Amino acid sequence: MIRSGTRSPQMKSTIILAMIAFAPLIGLAQEHPKSQPAALVKLRMNWQQSVSEVTAPLNNKYHEALVKMKTDFTRAGNLDDALAVDAEIKQIEANGALMTLNEVYGTWNITYADGKSYRRDVLKDGTWKEPKDATPGKTWKMDGDRIVFRFPDGGSDWFITPINPKGTKGKTIHGAEFTAVRAHK
Repeated sequence: MIRSGTRSPQMKSTIILAMIAFAPLIGLAQEHPKSQPAALVKLRMNWQQSVSEVTAPLNNKYHEALVKMKTDFTRAGNLDDALAVDAEIKQIEANGALMTLNEVYGTWNITYADGKSYRRDVLKDGTWKEPKDATPGKTWKMDGDRIVFRFPDGGSDWFITPINPKGTKGKTIHGAEFTAVRAHK
């Protein structure tokens, strides 16, 4: 019998497999036509937020367990296993598996290599804005290993995941690289 609050290894595996199985559904929900009713966009964002809130604690526990396992293997001198666990950590971080939508929302300071910078406010309704530019039609969505920001003229740029509030790399559709840093609240 499993006591409340503990999970068997089989149950943990089932949870992880379920998360992997549902991940494509999140991607399917993000692939949508350009013109959408506002109610649909709002419903999708609420759903993505709910999924994010449910999976974030599981993802964080998995990450913490991997870090502990890597440390234990390293201390025991089992470097092959420590390297295998390290590869798993890097893979889930590279795939953005630990990212939640809450990490995306908010104000970001964008700085290009030439020193030009501006501010971007990423909103929960799937839109974004710049304080000095009220042009409507700016949208964003999660797309695989990046967060894509669309401009009304059809252009785009993206943040590359995993998100780091202290410096997330990004790129424009024309190849210009930038760094996005979360603004202090």
